[in-house]
Amino acid sequence: MTVRSGMVDLVSQFRSYVQESGTTIFSDDRVQQILDSNSQYVYQNPLSFFPQKLNGSVVYTQYFSEYQWLEGTATSTNKIYNSNGTVVSNYSSDFVLGKFTFDANTQGTVYYLDSRTYNFYKAVSDGWREKASYYASQFDFTVEGRSYKKSQVIQSCLSMAKEYAAKGSVIQHSLDRGDMC
Repeated sequence: MTVRSGMVDLVSQFRSYVQESGTTIFSDDRVQQILDSNSQYVYQNPLSFFPQKLNGSVVYTQYFSEYQWLEGTATSTNKIYNSNGTVVSNYSSDFVLGKFTFDANTQGTVYYLDSRTYNFYKAVSDGWREKASYYASQFDFTVEGRSYKKSQVIQSCLSMAKEYAAKGSVIQHSLDRGDMC
């Protein structure tokens, strides 16, 4: 399995959060699997716009999704489109914040997002637990009066897992079906 292009930044950030820079414990594929197991698809999510005053005029270039930690890179299942269904690409994005900045004034056009969103902190918590299990085969020992407490590494990993699990608690969203009025 190859890491999807839209996952490169998320995989890198995951590695930073679990303090794992190499592939000793987590291959890129494994990181993507952990992230994918903590994801959901979002369809027809209306983006909110933020009007701004510029030189005496109101411009619309800033749009936001209610979701964060989105998969990057536009694909057939990861796209922004208008009410006619026309996919647009004239924007830059911050997929972590769910922020999209259009190149020009959109005049308040309504845009929708189809994407995959991640419960990133829950995935990081799962990563810390997996890291703890990696170190579980190590044990405490004493040599020549020096004491090595490998169990502290496991406890530290589990403590970090607990911290991120609290940040990654379930968030409830309301869903409105477009076909039901």
